[in-house]
Amino acid sequence: MEKVKSNPKIELVLNSIVTEVLGDEKVTSVRVRNVVTGEERVIEVDGVFVEIGSEPPKDFLKSIGLELDEEGYIAVNPDMSTNLPGIFACGDVAGGKYTYRFEQIITAAAEGAIAADAAYKYLLKIKTTKMEEPRG
Repeated sequence: MEKVKSNPKIELVLNSIVTEVLGDEKVTSVRVRNVVTGEERVIEVDGVFVEIGSEPPKDFLKSIGLELDEEGYIAVNPDMSTNLPGIFACGDVAGGKYTYRFEQIITAAAEGAIAADAAYKYLLKIKTTKMEEPRG
């Protein structure tokens, strides 16, 4: 935090929310509102990273029986499967000993691809098993 505070290229904009992204062909600035004072201002920027939040809905996840790690994220296996058959998790909600907490879009996309492949294989296995069952 001290490195951030001492870097002249970084301006901390605390207690504020982005209310508007401005620009015609590309992002040129953002309008922010201080939630304490109500003051609004425009800050020139070259781009915007959107983060919705990183706190998983722990109560809901517990209520459906998903195993959570110590931080409240869904514990996943290397293939992004969970303790509940047919349920896969990836991205900001995934956790446990097999995840690397690097919350970036590219990481979430990679985990999503792994989860999709694992879900596909899971469904194929179910289909194959049902086809092999004797009919009575």
